[in-house]
Formats: sequence, structure tokens, C-alpha cells
Amino acid sequence: MAKLHILNDAIRGKRSAHLLELVVNSKAGMMPWTFRIEPAFARAVDFVVGDKLADWTTSSNRSGLQLTAKGIALFEKLKAEDDVLTAEKDVLAVYAKSMTEGAVSLVIGSKRRAM
Repeated sequence: MAKLHILNDAIRGKRSAHLLELVVNSKAGMMPWTFRIEPAFARAVDFVVGDKLADWTTSSNRSGLQLTAKGIALFEKLKAEDDVLTAEKDVLAVYAKSMTEGAVSLVIGSKRRAM
């Protein structure tokens, strides 16, 4: 969930995406921004689970989501549409895989320092 909240904040604007890039490419202990947790995003996640597009799981002792077959099918349809969620897709294409558990820990960890 922490990774999803971080990516959600990066999707919200160019400044947040740029700051995420700094985090992903920085040395341990460097933290240029505190990401925002959007309450509406949590409600959207509840709808995703309620519509059986994803199920709750745990990974590295953190809550997470795993897409169901129905969720994967919808994802593939959205991915195929060139004119839908273009900015969001761009941010996810660049940062989703580079947001490792280490990067998430850097963002939410107590060892970070503001720049």
C-alpha cells in the first residue's frame, strides 16, 4: 500500500513525479519530499477490492493488493487504449518497477532527511 500511495502522489503532478525520480536515483538517506496520502485513493482501492479487481495480500510485512484475473483483464484493456489515462501510464511506466521495497523504505523510513 505504501508503494501505491507513493505512486499515486507522483501521478498527481509533474513536481511530485520529479521528486520521486530524485528519490529513486538518490543515495540512501536522501529524501527530498514527503508524499501525500490522498483519502480518496483509499476509497478507490476499496472499490477495486469490492469489484473483485484485486485482493488484499501482504508483502514484506506490508499490506498490498494483487490483481485478480478480472483486474488483469481490465488492466490490459486500459493499457491498450492510447488516449486513456496517458499521464498516469507515463508515470507508472517510468517509476513502478524502480519503486523497490528499498525505495519504499527510504520514502517512509525514519532514516530519511529532507533536502
